[in-house]
Amino acid sequence: MDALSEEKWDFRTVRGISRSTGVPEDRVIEVLYNHPDVVKSSVPDEKGDDLFTLREKFSKARDIFNVVRTVVSKSLD
Repeated sequence: MDALSEEKWDFRTVRGISRSTGVPEDRVIEVLYNHPDVVKSSVPDEKGDDLFTLREKFSKARDIFNVVRTVVSKSLD
């Protein structure tokens, strides 16, 4: 949960959380998908990986921003 609460990140990937905490990815996945305070973004990152954040940090505006950013970045390819 500490990895998700870091101010420098709005959203985190399983891989990123695992690297920063040393917790195996399978355990990170288990916690993220089962913790009531964790929200999964409706838009993956540029590599297609799921993104997660804390419910308290989540806002529809940020999720919409990520959708727009993804669409724009893909249209520039």
